[in-house]
Amino acid sequence: MNKNLIKSILTGMALLTFSVSYSGKVVKESLQPPVLNGQALSVQTTTKYQVQTKITKVWNGGAWVNSDKMTYTYNSNGLLIYDLDQGWNVNAWVNNTTDTFTYDGMNRQITDISTSWIDSINAFIYESKTADSFSGNINTATTFGWSPPSWLPQFRYMVYSYNVHDTLNINQVWSNGAWVNSQRTDSILNSKGLDSLSYISTWVSGKWYVTDKYQFYYDANGNDTLYIHMHGDSLQDLSLAFEQESKYIYSGSQITQLIQNGSYNSTSWFTMAKYTYFYDANGNDTQTTYDTGSSFSNYFIYSYSYNTLTGIQKINITLNTALYPNPMLGTSTLEITAASPAHVQLNIVDMSGNTVLAPKFLDLQAGENSFSIARDNFPSGVYFIVLYGEGVSVTNKLVVQ
Repeated sequence: MNKNLIKSILTGMALLTFSVSYSGKVVKESLQPPVLNGQALSVQTTTKYQVQTKITKVWNGGAWVNSDKMTYTYNSNGLLIYDLDQGWNVNAWVNNTTDTFTYDGMNRQITDISTSWIDSINAFIYESKTADSFSGNINTATTFGWSPPSWLPQFRYMVYSYNVHDTLNINQVWSNGAWVNSQRTDSILNSKGLDSLSYISTWVSGKWYVTDKYQFYYDANGNDTLYIHMHGDSLQDLSLAFEQESKYIYSGSQITQLIQNGSYNSTSWFTMAKYTYFYDANGNDTQTTYDTGSSFSNYFIYSYSYNTLTGIQKINITLNTALYPNPMLGTSTLEITAASPAHVQLNIVDMSGNTVLAPKFLDLQAGENSFSIARDNFPSGVYFIVLYGEGVSVTNKLVVQ
């Protein structure tokens, strides 16, 4: 599912930007709202916090004891390039696994190579590799397993995005020399671009069967308040029944997430577990506790430490645009000046917000980029050309005569 709940604050993403309200998920919000008519986005002063370590402790019945430690390394662009997972052994941390990440010129992750520690040879060996490729609005992540001397395909994820939000995720497995459907997630967004509904389907005998449904609720500020999980029978496509719900309670610098399980044949709930998230004055999660059962017995604790980067930081994409001739008679030119290479989506919408042309996906080079927009079958009227990128959107008003 596309929803990143708070408990995944560190999984796969370790760079947080302090403009985040307690939103119930990991986000890097834009440091500036959308701009109208091609105004440049300014450089702003901000503070960024990089998670340096994450230590997990478990409850042994009388005390908290070390269990796991993650250590993170970043490049000069603040991107995660290496993590080390270690386990606690009597009185010292011992190696478990590593991940090494690389990125393209647009800061998109393109490889993740995982290794595992082998005590008998006192070294790390390859375990898996994930390679990402990009085409239009599709990001394909293919995972390979290491079988000396080659990497062999295992599974892949194809993520389809719209307005920089994931709306469809298809998972496939490699079987007998071909990719075979396994599972898919369809997400429906609300008017604010947040997940509203997610459906998970399983591929059985040439057909997709809906097996799970997740419904998400928010307050007026976009903070998670509740999600409900319903589950069904993948082979008979029966009606979905309540499976689990999760409620979020906000109190100052603390968020409590109550997890309740449901009965398949009724709508009654019983408390299963509780996450409690503690934040510092900068909005960083410093500690997460997990307690189980209706009496909330101690189970584990996550503790985080951060590096602080303060100074002038650019937001992800800085764009200047110009549109001419405007009003349009036949063809207009959209000029985009990008501070750095970027992948953006171009939409044309009418005054009611309806999309009038299929979205186009543009790979921008640093510097000036020009694109022609033909009138085609546009009726006379007012339209908006909207560019969506990571952390930014820019809108130009277009008049068609």
